[in-house]
Amino acid sequence: MELLKTIIRGNKKSAVRIDAKVKYEIFGSFDDPSFLKENNVFKVDEGKVFFDLIGYQDPWNFAISERFKNILEKNNITGWDCYPIIIEDTDLKYFGFQITGKAGIISEYDEDGDRVYGSIKVDLETWDGSDIFCLGDTAIKVISSKLFELIKSSKITNVEFDDLNKY
Repeated sequence: MELLKTIIRGNKKSAVRIDAKVKYEIFGSFDDPSFLKENNVFKVDEGKVFFDLIGYQDPWNFAISERFKNILEKNNITGWDCYPIIIEDTDLKYFGFQITGKAGIISEYDEDGDRVYGSIKVDLETWDGSDIFCLGDTAIKVISSKLFELIKSSKITNVEFDDLNKY
């Protein structure tokens, strides 16, 4: 399976972003969202338009619409889990999204031990075969060509893609 793109939250004009009612440690929430599952009440922090993908007010997490969730389930997309969330002042159904798929990372490093820009690749020997997965110890979210085509053909809103060589 050809791995095409990374997936990121879009920045559509007037897009809703939500904030948890209970403060949490944002850096630990991506790998283990158990705190957010238990404290799943959110408020709209900015924006007015509810798209299929809405961001939390942290750099890692996002929620998906019921429509997006149903499309993923119907098409047997692997490498993810979700949990219901409550967004105050709306009856719309959204779900906190967690990526469970994993793959190792291959990268070149400079003399200071920093990753060389544009050198990141998927270590296919450690990839679990999921349609969506994170690379190594990063929050880089990679999707299969199957998922890329599904998102495009389903016209999922507020999603953007980057080439992996951007990282």
